[in-house]
Amino acid sequence: MDISIKYSRSAFKRGIAEEDIRHTLINVLYDNAIHGAKDKYLLIGKDRRGDLLEIMYNIINDAADEVICVFHAMKNRDEFAAFSGIGENHA
Repeated sequence: MDISIKYSRSAFKRGIAEEDIRHTLINVLYDNAIHGAKDKYLLIGKDRRGDLLEIMYNIINDAADEVICVFHAMKNRDEFAAFSGIGENHA
């Protein structure tokens, strides 16, 4: 993923390191708009240890580059694993 990444303070609320967020953004298993939430996206991927993380972000329309702002990062919850079709067997 060749984009610029910005972070809200809330992205680190659950103790996920920036390096793990970046790794997850490269190792994507699911990435789609969140139904019913304007301009919010859910991404599920693997961190540096291979654990599933859920990342939520917004796309910032910048004139020159594609920029995303990550505002949520945590270990993947079961509700999103089922939503994205990713189960424990895929971790």
